[in-house]
Amino acid sequence: MDYKLFVIFIMTLNMRQIFGAFQYPAVKRDDSFSKDYFGTTVKDPYQWLEFPDTDETKKFVTDQNAVTKPYVETNPYRKEITKNDGTTSLQFTSFSKDGKYCAYGISKGGSDWITIKIKDTETLVDLTDELKKIKFSSTSWTHDNLGFFYAQYDEYDGTGEGTDPEPPKNQKLFYHKVGTLQTADIMITKFVDKPDWLIGTPVVSDDGKYVHIFPQEGTSTSAWYYAKLVTPVAAELTFTAVKDKSDGEYYYVTSDDNLVYLRTNKNALKFRVVRVDLDKPDEANWENIVPEHAISVLNDAVAVANDYLAVVYMRDVVQIIEIHNLNDGRYLWDIDTPIGTVGGLSGDRDGKELFYKMTSFLNPGIIYRYDFNTNPNTISVFKSSVIAGLDTSEFETNQVFYASKDGKVKVPMFLVHRKNIKLDGSNPTLLYAYGGFNINIQPGFDPLGTFFIKHLNGIYAVANIRGGGWHEGGMLLNKQNVFDDFASAAEYLINKKYTRRDRLTINGRSNGGLLVGAVSNQRPDIIGCSLANVGYSPLHAIPQAATQYPAMLVLTADHDDRVVPAHSYKYAAQLQYELGSKLADTPLMIRIDTNSGHGAGKPISKWIEEYTDIVSFILNSLKIDYKSQSVVKRY
Repeated sequence: MDYKLFVIFIMTLNMRQIFGAFQYPAVKRDDSFSKDYFGTTVKDPYQWLEFPDTDETKKFVTDQNAVTKPYVETNPYRKEITKNDGTTSLQFTSFSKDGKYCAYGISKGGSDWITIKIKDTETLVDLTDELKKIKFSSTSWTHDNLGFFYAQYDEYDGTGEGTDPEPPKNQKLFYHKVGTLQTADIMITKFVDKPDWLIGTPVVSDDGKYVHIFPQEGTSTSAWYYAKLVTPVAAELTFTAVKDKSDGEYYYVTSDDNLVYLRTNKNALKFRVVRVDLDKPDEANWENIVPEHAISVLNDAVAVANDYLAVVYMRDVVQIIEIHNLNDGRYLWDIDTPIGTVGGLSGDRDGKELFYKMTSFLNPGIIYRYDFNTNPNTISVFKSSVIAGLDTSEFETNQVFYASKDGKVKVPMFLVHRKNIKLDGSNPTLLYAYGGFNINIQPGFDPLGTFFIKHLNGIYAVANIRGGGWHEGGMLLNKQNVFDDFASAAEYLINKKYTRRDRLTINGRSNGGLLVGAVSNQRPDIIGCSLANVGYSPLHAIPQAATQYPAMLVLTADHDDRVVPAHSYKYAAQLQYELGSKLADTPLMIRIDTNSGHGAGKPISKWIEEYTDIVSFILNSLKIDYKSQSVVKRY
C-alpha cells in the first residue's frame, strides 16, 4: 500500500460535515417468511437478499451505497489519489525445482476462485497454459520439472464465482504437464465418499519420491495420505492412508526416503515434531523429535542445511526461533530476533541459508537471511519495507493482561501508542480482535492502526481473546466468552483512562465481524463506533428498545464467496428498520464493495478506497476534528 498517499488523502479531509438525521432507503420486508431449525421457528424477513444476482438485490446495493458514499466521500482530491488499478490480485507463486518456471495464481473480483498461469523466468513471458476451477489450492512441482500437482473442482460449471453461497463439492487432485491444455491433465486421486473434503495444496517430498496430501474436514483437522511417485507422471496414483480420518493437524516438514517429519497437534495440543516410518506408520511407532513444550506453542518448523531444524515457538503471542538437531531433536541455539511475528520461514535441506520475515505493529516487514556457512553464523537484512514519515522511535508497544468477565483467565492485549501518552480518557482508540478458528492475532502492521497512533495521537489495541489460540474456550457453547472478553477489553481501556466511549472504535473482520456485531448488540454503552467487516449476521439479537447504539459501518463485498454478503445485507437492513428512526443522529450504514471479495483476493486499490472510507466514517461519527487532533500533544 502507498501509505504516504493514504496519509495525504486523510490530511485533506473536511471532517466538519456531520450529517443529522439519515434517510435510509426503503427495504422490502416479508414478515411472514420463516424457517424451522430443529423445532425453533426463526423469522427471516430479508431472505430475498440471499440471491445476489437478482435485480432487487442489486438495487439494494446501489441504494445503500447511495446513502453511505455521501457521508464518507468529502474530499476533492479523492479521484486523483484513489486510482482504479483493476480488481485482479496475485494469490501465490510456486517455482519449479530448476527455477525455469513459475506457476502463479490470480484472483479476479475478490473471489476465492483462482486461475493458474505459468511464466518463463528467463523471458518473463507467460506460457499458454491456463488452469481454472481452482479454489484453496496452490501447486507442488515434481523434481523432473515437467509439471505440478494441484487440486481442482472439475465438476464446477464456472458460474457464480464470487456470488455462489454454496461451497463447491468433490475437490480432486490433478497433475498438469507444462505446455499442455488443462483438459489433458491427469486425475491423480479423488474421494467420492467425502464430497466435502478439501484436498488443498499437495506436497512433493524434499527428495522427490513421494507426494503427500492432507485432506481437511472443517478448519482445524486433516487426514493424511501419500503415494510413491513414478516420473514422468502419466496415470492415476495409488494412495495409502496413514490417517484416513480427520483427527488432527498435520504439516509436512521434510523427509528422508520413507522417514517423514511432521509438525502435528495429534496428542499434543501445543504441537510437536514427529518422525514417521512409512513402512510402519501406526501412531504407536511415531518418534518424538521435538516433544510438545509445556508452555509454548510450536508454530512452524523447517528443515535446512542438511541436519538442522528451525522451529518457531509462541508464548503469550510473542515468538522466538530455535535451532534443533533434525536427527534427534536436541536444542542447539536460539536465533536472536526482534519482538514481532515470524513469518515466511523457508530454507532447503541442500542449502545453507534460512530466510524469515519479521513484522510488527510499526513495521510491515523485514526479511532476514540467516547464514549457516559462516562461523559464527551471521544474520543480515535481505529486504526491508520502509514507511516514509514514520519514525518508529516515537512509539512503544506494551502487552497488558486484563481479567475476563468469568474470572477464569487473564487475557493478553497489545497496546501501541506514542511514548509517554497521557492517560486522561481522551485518546482516540481502535480496538481490534478476531476470536475464532484457533487463530491468534500476532503483531502485524495495520495501516488503520498506524493512522490512529501517528495522525490522531491515539491508541491501537489488539486483544487476543478466547476462541483464537484458546479455541475450545470460545467455541460452540463457550462462544459467549469471546464476546465477553472483547467487551472486557473495552472496559479495561476505559477504566484505565486510555480512552472513553465516544473516542472508542471497535473493529473486526470475518469472524471478527460477527464479534463486532454481537458486542455492539450486547454492550452499546461502552462503544462509540463499530466496524463490522465481512461477518455473518447477529440481526436477531439487535436490541429493539435500545436508547443508544454505536455508529455502525457494516462492510461487505458483492463477490464475497467465503462469508456471503447476504449476512451483512440483512444485518444492515434490520438495524435501519429497528433503530434508524429511534436513533436518528446515529449513522447505521453499510459499505458494499463491488467486484471485490472477502479480502484475500482484494487488490491494493480496493484497500486504499476502503481505508479512506473507514477513516472518514470514524472521524465524522465520533466528531473528531482531524486537523486539531493531529497536532495536539497527547503525550
